[in-house]
Amino acid sequence: MENKIKLLIVDDEALICELMKPYFVRRGYEVIIATSGKQAIDLTKAHNPQIMLLDNRMPEMDGVQTLEAIRKFNQDLKVIFISADELDLEVESRIKDLKITGYLRKPIDLEDLNAIIAKITI
Repeated sequence: MENKIKLLIVDDEALICELMKPYFVRRGYEVIIATSGKQAIDLTKAHNPQIMLLDNRMPEMDGVQTLEAIRKFNQDLKVIFISADELDLEVESRIKDLKITGYLRKPIDLEDLNAIIAKITI
């Protein structure tokens, strides 16, 4: 049996996660959801996803801080960084140093996102 690619969706807005999940499940991904940075770190350790969709603006721990923590134990995770805000130069520099795979602004077009994911899973 073929192993499914594990996709971790991280967004503090649970509704966004729940709306995205069936779209990617139908495309054959195993989808894991986290609604906080801490939960994303714990789930990455527990499930070792190959791809993470990471929202930047979250309470307590933003996307950059979350990714900084994950990079301490996982350098291979492909990360598509998502933000509703225009990124300032400092944040852009920090996420480049953290080796993100891609960046999208909200609102997200799921077909565009799926195309990016398809390119990195080939």
